[in-house]
Amino acid sequence: MGTGQDDRLVQTLQREGEQIGGIGERVRTVQHQKRRRTAAARRQ
Repeated sequence: MGTGQDDRLVQTLQREGEQIGGIGERVRTVQHQKRRRTAAARRQ
């Protein structure tokens, strides 16, 4: 995964977060969902 791709993802999340009303909250939610998915995949 290239850093340019990561930067675009972060920018998209920040734009969405601003619309919702909180960048940090949005990013935390996404990171939490990612961790849950990873943990679920490991259990299978």
